[in-house]
Amino acid sequence: MVQCHDLKENDVLVCSRCKTEFKVLKQCKEATSEEEDCSCHTDSETCIFRCCGQELEKK
Repeated sequence: MVQCHDLKENDVLVCSRCKTEFKVLKQCKEATSEEEDCSCHTDSETCIFRCCGQELEKK
């Protein structure tokens, strides 16, 4: 599962179903902090990236 802490500027995510690609233009402002200390989200579901009902994968 790809989360915001896994993504860096210019990384590309792809949907395995429709093949749409998503490019990271700006990385998480707290990417250098520990994942459990991240204040970007309040629960693990907010940080899951989906398309066509499936989780996106790093290209």
